[in-house]
Amino acid sequence: MTKETVKAYKHPDKESKVLKKLSGGDAVMVEMVTQKGDWCGILIEDTKKGGQKIAWVLTKYLSEEMPQSFCKHDFGKWTVEIEPTCEHEGYRYRFCKLCGIRQEDSPKKLDHEWGEGNLNFAAMAISEVTGAKWLSNAVTFENASTAGAKTIAPMVSDVDVNNLADGIYPVSFDCGDVFSGASGIYMNAVHIYNQDWYDIVDVNTLAVGDTIVVEGEEVPVLSLDNTEYGIEVNADQDARAFVLASQEDSNGFFIRGLDDMTTYTDHGETALMIAPEATFTDAWDIEKEPVTVNADGIVEAMQTSENDAFTQFNTTVRVEGGKVVEINRVFVP
Repeated sequence: MTKETVKAYKHPDKESKVLKKLSGGDAVMVEMVTQKGDWCGILIEDTKKGGQKIAWVLTKYLSEEMPQSFCKHDFGKWTVEIEPTCEHEGYRYRFCKLCGIRQEDSPKKLDHEWGEGNLNFAAMAISEVTGAKWLSNAVTFENASTAGAKTIAPMVSDVDVNNLADGIYPVSFDCGDVFSGASGIYMNAVHIYNQDWYDIVDVNTLAVGDTIVVEGEEVPVLSLDNTEYGIEVNADQDARAFVLASQEDSNGFFIRGLDDMTTYTDHGETALMIAPEATFTDAWDIEKEPVTVNADGIVEAMQTSENDAFTQFNTTVRVEGGKVVEINRVFVP
C-alpha cells in the first residue's frame, strides 16, 4: 500500500466521468493502490453519511499536471487578421493566459443590411467563442426570418454490426444473453452504438431558427448561449435543452444533456464470440475495488452481480479480429 497526496484533474477522455464528479481539480488523498497499480483508492466526502469514504478511480486519471481540457480558460483579446464582410469570411485568433492554448475563429460572412421593410440583420450577433450567429436582444425570435434555416444531424459512422472492425464500442445487452456454448463463450443480442458527434463547421454556423436532430428528434434552436461548459441550446426555453460540448483535439461537438449523459446512435443488434484470453473488468460500484475476471469467469460474474444493467452509458467492448477481447463496465452517477 502507498499513501501520498496528488493533484487530480479532469482527463480529456470521455471515460473519466467518475473523476470529473469526484475531484474537480482539487488535491485528493490516495489511500491505496492495487497490486497492478492500475486502480487507486482515493478519499472523498460522503455527502449522505458524513465523513469520508474510499472511491476507486483509474490511475491514469490522476495527474500532477493540468491538461488544457480542465483549464477554465482566460482568453486574451482577439487578434484580427481578416475582417468579415458580406463578401468573405474573417479570421482571428487568441491565446489562453493560463495554459497558452490557441483558439482560432473564422467569423462567417456578414448578412446584408436590407432597406426599409426588411429585418435589419445588423442586429445579428457573432459569438466570440464559436463564430455562431444569433439574434441579439434587440430582435425577438418570433420576429426572426426563417429563410435559409438549416437542419444539422450527427455525423454518420460506418458501422457494420455483422463484421465489426477492430475498435472499442459502447454496447448494451442482457447479462442473461452471455452464455457458455460447446465451442466457447458468446454474447447474444448485443446492441452496438457509437457516440453522436456533430461537425464542427455545422456547430460553428448554428443560428437561432435552425434545427438539430437529437436521438431522431428534430429540436428547434430557440436560443444559444456560450458558457465555460460549451454552447447551451434552449436554456430556459420551452424546448429540449442541452449543451454542445467539445473535447481537446476533437474535430466536432457532442451533446451533454441536463443529466450529464451524452447521446448515442444504435447501429443494430449482433452476436459476438468472447475470445479465450478476454477479460471483464467491473467497476460499477464506486465504493468497492473493481473486479477483473478472465473469460471462464465472465458468465458467472455477470449473472451474480448486484447490478444487471449493461448499457451504452456504462459498458464498452474491445473487438479484435472479430472477437471480444475486453469488456469494461464503469460507474455512472
